[in-house]
Amino acid sequence: MRQFERQLGTRKFGSFVAVSYAIATLSQLAVVTTASSMGISISMAPGPYFFIYSLLALYHRHVPKLHPSRHSLLGGFRFSEKTWTYLFALQLLLGDGIGSVCAGGSGLAAGYLYLSNILCLQSFRMPRFIERLCSPVSYLLGNNYRPNTAVPNPLGGTGVGRAPRVPAVPEFQRQQQDDGYSHMLPPQVTAPPSEEDIQSIVNLGFERQQAINALRLTGNNVEAAANNLFSGTD
Repeated sequence: MRQFERQLGTRKFGSFVAVSYAIATLSQLAVVTTASSMGISISMAPGPYFFIYSLLALYHRHVPKLHPSRHSLLGGFRFSEKTWTYLFALQLLLGDGIGSVCAGGSGLAAGYLYLSNILCLQSFRMPRFIERLCSPVSYLLGNNYRPNTAVPNPLGGTGVGRAPRVPAVPEFQRQQQDDGYSHMLPPQVTAPPSEEDIQSIVNLGFERQQAINALRLTGNNVEAAANNLFSGTD
């Protein structure tokens, strides 16, 4: 969730949640009313199904595959780390029968309808006062990224941004320093990050130079570089 909020921005992400909730609710009411007129009783499964499956649409559209399989199955399908997420989502969708299928399907349809922008839904923005009211809740849920926090500027005055962080030291360098033999070992040479790895990080919503720096810091480990950027370790 934090990843999508960072990619879309707080106002747009809040708008996405509000629009998805409205569409999913109307869809569920339409399904229940239609089924009732046909003499069929449908009880929607309780829980935040609309939220989970509308986010699944964002996950499918905006999160790239970091480690796709080299071998494809019938239809060109390739396994990746995202496959397990889809399998768990399918299990949850079928867990409560027709009630969970309708509840989850309405959220999935709402997410894709928003992404298609057929009805210009992406132009809707959450009002500023609602964003300010929700910011304490967002902070309590773990999103402690506060872009408007004033921090000391080393060049004088006060800048606006995140507090500076101490760059992380790679594990092998830390081990050498702890042992006291780093001056006796040859310098570690890391190959420059590949364009494919850089693009994988950029697709997550970061700048190109941020992706290059993070990959260099982690020895071209895409997962570790992405985790560092999302946790704020620049």
